Amino acid sequence: MKKIMFCLALLLVGVTLSAQQPQYTVEQRQEMLLQPAYLANWVGASFFTRSAIEGDLQLTPVTYEGGKVFYNLPKTAISVEYSGDTEVCVEIAFRLFGVHALDYLKELTTYGYKLFRSKKATVVQSDMGITDGVIKIYKVRVAGGYSVCEVVSGKYTSFTFYRSQQ
Repeated sequence: MKKIMFCLALLLVGVTLSAQQPQYTVEQRQEMLLQPAYLANWVGASFFTRSAIEGDLQLTPVTYEGGKVFYNLPKTAISVEYSGDTEVCVEIAFRLFGVHALDYLKELTTYGYKLFRSKKATVVQSDMGITDGVIKIYKVRVAGGYSVCEVVSGKYTSFTFYRSQQ
């Protein structure tokens, strides 16, 4: 009898907890996709596949170029590179301008990304031409290695997330 009551209590707690889980709109989930906490843990994870991204976020490819798939999100366009057979997302890149880029850098470091390397470089930004810029590599430890964010600053700031063993 005690086992039955215990099982019923667990079931009741489970139902209550699941009822309290917030339900996000598609737009909210699309916005959450670019948060450092999600990118750190999802890029390279086996469950983060093309079908999951396109299905859950209701995204349709805008174009394809050089093995990357491009999507439009409310705040910016993103490029996603998928692995061959499994179509696991192995890289996400996007760009931000001005104060939006600075705010995002703060989010990145607040989450725990640490500056690993920084160097000045001549930056070629396809639609903005050649400019002097800075390339910074940020890393945070995750299961199985590191989440890396490569930040290239020029006339705009691009953020590229991927996983690394080192």
